[in-house]
Amino acid sequence: MKKPWQPYALHVLDAIAKIRRIQARGNITQDDVLYDAALRNFRVQDADRANF
Repeated sequence: MKKPWQPYALHVLDAIAKIRRIQARGNITQDDVLYDAALRNFRVQDADRANF
């Protein structure tokens, strides 16, 4: 039985919102901490997208 897709979609939307908040704090290309945080959320988003 397949799992429902809605929890994955919500997780992707949360990751996108986090990336936007990270971008609002500064330039992710100039700050390693912001870059790492954004990259981690991109990976979460990509992993969940594979579950659709």
